[in-house]
Amino acid sequence: MAAQIRAGLKRTILSSLADQVADDQNTTLLDALKAYRKAMVTGIQGGRIIEATSQNGHSTKFRIPVMGEHFRQEDMAELSGEFCEIYNFAVFTLATVSTDGSADPAILQQMLDDDRLQSISTVRHDYTLQSWPNYF
Repeated sequence: MAAQIRAGLKRTILSSLADQVADDQNTTLLDALKAYRKAMVTGIQGGRIIEATSQNGHSTKFRIPVMGEHFRQEDMAELSGEFCEIYNFAVFTLATVSTDGSADPAILQQMLDDDRLQSISTVRHDYTLQSWPNYF
């Protein structure tokens, strides 16, 4: 299931991760995606979401996710997994083409062009019930 986050925000986060890779020549886009996924999953892997901690009192405050919340930690964890799936698909797609697709810029462009990171810009009307007798 795709993360319920707007496509524009998905592309922005992905581009931000790519910018971090461009600043550090020793890492690849895949390394950044794996680190992002690990950071997102760490907060929720125990089944509870940590809201606050204190060091001297050794206390941890957990919270229950609210259904109407805009970006839950679970959504961000799903997004990190979705990025890795799109990365693998981009590498596979570039490998089937005769060009050298092993470079991060080519992989990033293929990822940004993926349908899962695109906004829906066209809505089709549903006319399936139009010819039903006694509908109108």
